[in-house]
Amino acid sequence: GGIPELVEDKKNGFLFNPGSIDDLVKKLEYFIENPTAAKQMGLAGREIAQSKFTLREMVANYQRLYKN
Repeated sequence: GGIPELVEDKKNGFLFNPGSIDDLVKKLEYFIENPTAAKQMGLAGREIAQSKFTLREMVANYQRLYKN
């Protein structure tokens, strides 16, 4: 459900079709062969998570959810 909200393909991670083991293996091999890119994607992912899931943002989301 929330994965497309957080992962931008090739920016802060990789998306692949569920059940596609070959595709998953290719993505993991890329990280093994490109540790700098893996680190950059990890940092970008952390940045997105920290911006979208601050305490203030989470409280606002819960308030919207329960007010409706």
